[in-house]
Amino acid sequence: MTVDESVLQNWFNELPLEKYQELVSSNDPETVEKCPPNRIVGSPSSQLSVSCGPVLRLLATLENNSNNYRGTILLVTSVNDERITQSNSDEPPQINYVIGPRLNNDEIDLSDNVSNGEFEVVKIYEEDGQIFWRFKIELGLKNYEQKVKYSINGEFNENFQFYIPSIDQSMNTMSFSCNGFSLATETKDFKGSLWLDVLRQHSKLPYHVMLGGGDQVYADSIKLECEPFKNWLEDKHSSSSSHYTEEIAKTYGKYYLNLYLRWFGKGYWQGKAGKTIQSNFPNALAQIPSINIWDDHDIIDGFGSYKDRTMRQEMFKGVGNSAFKYYMLFQHHTPLDEDVSSEPHWVIGEKGPYINRNSLSSYCRLGKSISFIGFDCRTERTKHKVNSKRTYEILLNRMQNEVTNSKGDIKHFYVMLGVPIAYPRLVWVEAIMSSKFLAPLKYLAQKGYIAKGLVNEFDGSIELLDDLNDHWCAVALELQF
Repeated sequence: MTVDESVLQNWFNELPLEKYQELVSSNDPETVEKCPPNRIVGSPSSQLSVSCGPVLRLLATLENNSNNYRGTILLVTSVNDERITQSNSDEPPQINYVIGPRLNNDEIDLSDNVSNGEFEVVKIYEEDGQIFWRFKIELGLKNYEQKVKYSINGEFNENFQFYIPSIDQSMNTMSFSCNGFSLATETKDFKGSLWLDVLRQHSKLPYHVMLGGGDQVYADSIKLECEPFKNWLEDKHSSSSSHYTEEIAKTYGKYYLNLYLRWFGKGYWQGKAGKTIQSNFPNALAQIPSINIWDDHDIIDGFGSYKDRTMRQEMFKGVGNSAFKYYMLFQHHTPLDEDVSSEPHWVIGEKGPYINRNSLSSYCRLGKSISFIGFDCRTERTKHKVNSKRTYEILLNRMQNEVTNSKGDIKHFYVMLGVPIAYPRLVWVEAIMSSKFLAPLKYLAQKGYIAKGLVNEFDGSIELLDDLNDHWCAVALELQF
């Protein structure tokens, strides 16, 4: 494939920060009415209706003493968009790429150091007219930093690019968490400057990776949008509305599918007190590869931290298992039926008590001298433990082995935890909130007679207690630490 001259002419162009600023201004939360439509991407003869993506994911670098770089790209396309011809809608899309030096200098000639290729694609999943395509990124590190520009069905744009470090370079990283809104948030108070600022910084010194520390999406709205779950909560978990069926499981799945398509695909979110479109979040996903772990809001507020009798109810376990499926699809580009044991990126722990899956922590070498490991602190989570002793051993052994095998190259280890390890001891507050003397007050609040927001609707505990329990120094966890 010959490199398009227009691509080379614009190779060193800066990111369109003015356009990103205009997106913030035009999507003022006070004027948002509904979720934007799918984007039409591709050349006129091969158009796609893109529901979500491209979303970049980093898997590995410098494996087995090689100079490799591995990752994936997720693209979700719709077969139900009347704006494109149905004959093209289910054909595998193409992502072609051009790779060359990032910096414009006399030492590295652009025309002599540019190559191109195509990322291999596979269809990994399909549901409700949405097709999930995963593209395999396999590149090589060089002695200089590189830029990769890619096209989807022949279309290049400013967002379709990312950067990879040189052989001797450690990655420029950013981390984020709690990327969403609580249900009662008044969105008009948040104008969307966070992801604009990320892209602004990215334009000055490119980020090679962004590390998601959990709550990349806020799924608490399942209480409003999923009718069977909403009814179950309103009936105070009564047996008449707690029979978990395949049809109910489908409604859970539809909720999480649409939640991700809206938030990861368009940056759209709706709560009790407003709507918002954070368009620069999807723009960032298209040009900064990510590595994510998950936390409770990726499922529902406090999942895993409530009383065991609450967590073991099938209606509640179903929420966790459904959330896991779409977390894996959208955040890790991995379907549930895929054998994860063959992917060295994963550190596989023990099976969870409420989510019927093994915990999956993430390991990645972030360039020459930095390694990263993100603990899965939610899949095995109970009120009294975060991970099993065996899982801790697996994680620590993996860290030790990676440091040893690097022969001294790894100087720093980033450890990302979904449960805070540094947190003020608030034992007296926890003790008061858990006291049996508050039982009458909690009962009245649960029935809605007084202070309705005082207790949560899951196990009747004080609403803030799940957050206080959610750290390693909590009373509920201290014997397990």
